[in-house]
Amino acid sequence: MTETVVVKGRFDVNNRDDVKAEIDRVLAAGAQSVVIDLRAVEFMDSAAMAVLVAALTACRRAGGQASLVLPEREEARRVLALTRFDKVFPVVEG
Repeated sequence: MTETVVVKGRFDVNNRDDVKAEIDRVLAAGAQSVVIDLRAVEFMDSAAMAVLVAALTACRRAGGQASLVLPEREEARRVLALTRFDKVFPVVEG
């Protein structure tokens, strides 16, 4: 089963725990895979990147995959490209 977690606005140290908790909740509810929808994200920092890595690890441990819907804003997209997360994670259309 695949669930979607939507992140909006800034994805940073201030809301990383909320996003991680939501990802953990859907995995605990039985999802093996998670699509992390970043379309409406305006900014991402290293705390956000750590949440994405944790999600990828947790999904793989559950026998699934963590996928991303890329941000629409170029600034947020650039972070994913510079870190090559757009190559590590499967990218899906939202």
